[in-house]
Amino acid sequence: MNVIMNAITPPLAQRLIMLSLCFILLSLYTPHAKAETAGHVTKLQGQVMRNGTALSQGSTIDSSDIITTGDNSNVVFEMIDGATVELGKNSELKLSEYHYQQGGNDNSVLMEVMSGFFRTISGAVGKGNADHYQVKTPLSSIGIQGTNYQVLVNKAEEKEFIGARQGVIIVEEIGIIATKKALLGDNQEQRFLRMKAPTAGTRAMGVEWEKFATKPEDFPAEFQW
Repeated sequence: MNVIMNAITPPLAQRLIMLSLCFILLSLYTPHAKAETAGHVTKLQGQVMRNGTALSQGSTIDSSDIITTGDNSNVVFEMIDGATVELGKNSELKLSEYHYQQGGNDNSVLMEVMSGFFRTISGAVGKGNADHYQVKTPLSSIGIQGTNYQVLVNKAEEKEFIGARQGVIIVEEIGIIATKKALLGDNQEQRFLRMKAPTAGTRAMGVEWEKFATKPEDFPAEFQW
């Protein structure tokens, strides 16, 4: 034993002690930002998964979940702030953040529509500070302040369709340099937006988009207006 201890030099012994302390601290560490209950299922048809596990009527979802729907499937959630979120068939939604406490100052929502159909009627967070609410798509970022709107993401063709049913939404291009911004909805010149990734294949070219006052006839049937 003495031979072993004598073989350990003071610097090496210090490193071993520090490593042991690090392992102890890591084992005791609990992340501050943990998943919170974000809402529950109020309507469900077909196959709807939460992180690969099937959901059913009344199932809860958390602020870190990825929700996916299959063919001929749809689901409606009631969120903790009173918002309604609907997903259509073959859709994927990531709940990156959903925090709400009545009267709280740090309430925030961040959702990502990866593919498919998404519609929402905003709740308390969306009716408060617009900076605390954001929905991202592959091509855009959407901010609101009390509204009812919907998005259809065609991932395969890199196209998106957005419509503001009620209230106003702010749509901003996501790219290397964000160059476009649109206000859609009540008392605005346009209510609908169609976007497409640049044909040249580089996002530096900017997103191709068109705004419309009324829904064009060539919008996909999945847009469900």
